[in-house]
This record gives sequence, C-alpha cells and structure tokens, in this order.
Amino acid sequence: MKLSCVDCFKCCVNVYLPFYADDDEKRWLEYHGIEVIKNDIGTFIKINNKCSKLKDGKCSIYEERPNVCRKYNCEDNKDFI
Repeated sequence: MKLSCVDCFKCCVNVYLPFYADDDEKRWLEYHGIEVIKNDIGTFIKINNKCSKLKDGKCSIYEERPNVCRKYNCEDNKDFI
C-alpha cells in the first residue's frame, strides 16, 4: 500500500542524516540525546525536529511546500517510519 503524502507527516517530525563517525563520536551523540539508528541501509542520526507548518497532523502550506518536501519519498525511507 502506497502512503499518501497528505495522510503521513513522518518527514515533518523527524530528519535522518547519514552518520559516518566512529563509536566514540556515536557515544557522544547518544549522551546528548541524539538517537543513532543502524539498519540495512547504513547508520543515521535521527533528529526530532517538528516543522512549524505542521498543523493538526497536516501540512498547512502543502501547495507551497519546499522542494525538499516535494522530493521526499517515504516509500524509499520506510525503514525509518
């Protein structure tokens, strides 16, 4: 089942960045409350960062949203949602 962008707001709440550091740096991030996720794709830092335009679980600027949002494909990132 393909997720609809208007029914899903996972990318509006969390950001996942590739992580290429050693275990010591990973520990430092974890001590500071930054979650490090390792899966089949690689290792990522999860940043909880709710978008200010998310209102009642919906994008309040959907038609004018940035290109980063338009290009995001939750199907490609289903390991995170």
